[in-house]
Amino acid sequence: MKYKAIVSAHIWLNGGHEEIEILSMTHNDEKATGIFDDIDHALLHEIEIGGSQDYYFIAIIESRFVEHRTWEGSEWEVEHEVREIKSIQDIASQFEQKAK
Repeated sequence: MKYKAIVSAHIWLNGGHEEIEILSMTHNDEKATGIFDDIDHALLHEIEIGGSQDYYFIAIIESRFVEHRTWEGSEWEVEHEVREIKSIQDIASQFEQKAK
């Protein structure tokens, strides 16, 4: 199952390091699996702030649990696909991709 979230957040530079604050988030993790517990790390990795000191943004995230099997057993990881919304066309393109 793919879990989806819409996040608004703020990234800023603090002594040369990026910090993040999640301002709001809505998601479909109704079973409280915790799939979005570490979403701040994925956002810091995927969102480009350029030369900005303060960067506010909205992003759509699709996440899923992925199983890796070895001789020692199974290990589960979370994969996040982050898409920043920069214009209303970005939202419209999400619906067009789903319709195909």
